[in-house]
Amino acid sequence: MQTIIISPQNVKHSENYYEDEFSYLKDEIYKTAISLNEQTINLENDKKNLKKSLEDISHQLKTPLTSITLMTDKILSGNIDKKEQEKLLTNIHRKVVNTNFLVYSLLKLSLKPNINNGIFTSIFFIFSFL
Repeated sequence: MQTIIISPQNVKHSENYYEDEFSYLKDEIYKTAISLNEQTINLENDKKNLKKSLEDISHQLKTPLTSITLMTDKILSGNIDKKEQEKLLTNIHRKVVNTNFLVYSLLKLSLKPNINNGIFTSIFFIFSFL
């Protein structure tokens, strides 16, 4: 039977190999921890931006609805002439069509797969266009 002889040089090389492996693992764990920390920060920023964007969208939808409510109340009061009533109804119709378009656009954007961060830029472009 042959005996395996381990020289000190082989042992040292073997220890360096393990040290290199541990160093590599340590570096990878450190990189992963940094990456997770950056992702956490980015998610928190995205969450804040989403909240602000939703508040803006809510305001953009609430404004025409308030206007429609006021115009409807004025029509229902009966204290306006026929011409003024037609003008208000035309204005209400326009605001309803625009609001419907905004809601439809939001729904369409929310159903898209792989929505990127540019979604709110698109939404605000639509609002500013109207």
